[in-house]
Amino acid sequence: MTAHALRTARFGAALLAVLFAVSACGGRYIESPVLADSAKISKTDDHYDIVRLMEEYARALEALDLTAIGELVSADYYENAGTTDRTEDDYGYSQLMEVFETLIAHIEDIRVDVKVLEIDIDDDRADVMYDYSYNMLFAIDDARRWENERNIDRVQLRNEIDGWRIISGL
Repeated sequence: MTAHALRTARFGAALLAVLFAVSACGGRYIESPVLADSAKISKTDDHYDIVRLMEEYARALEALDLTAIGELVSADYYENAGTTDRTEDDYGYSQLMEVFETLIAHIEDIRVDVKVLEIDIDDDRADVMYDYSYNMLFAIDDARRWENERNIDRVQLRNEIDGWRIISGL
C-alpha cells in the first residue's frame, strides 16, 4: 500500500469513527414534542410506545375526540379520585367516558400542552410523570369563560394484548 493510500485509509477510518460517535451520542434518547427538554427517555420499544400513547392523548384532547381518548384507556380503568379511605367517589371506564363527554360538550376551544418528565416501567406496568397545561373556552348556557391550569400529574399504564393503555390517573 502506498503512503497516500495509507493516509487515505486512516483518514477514512477516523472519519467513520467520528461519525459513529456523533450518531451514537445524538441517538440515545427519544425526541418528541411531548417530552420535556429535561427528559432523557432511552430508545426502547416500550418507551417509544408510551411516548406515542402520550402524543395521541394530547392530540385527542386538543381535538376533543372522545373516541380517540377512549381507545387509549383500558376497559379496566379505575380511579379513586385521590381518596383511599372511601369508595363513593371511585369510578371506572364508563364513568370516565361520561365525564369526558360532559366536559367536551361544554368546551368551545382548547389548547393543550403535555410534557412527559419521566417514564418508569416495571414489567407490564408503567408510571408516566408529566407536566400539562391547558387553556380552554368553557361554555354553560350563555356564560362563556376561559379557564387555564398547569400541573404535574402521574398516569398509570398497563401493557395489554394490543399495547399500552391508561389504567389510572386521568
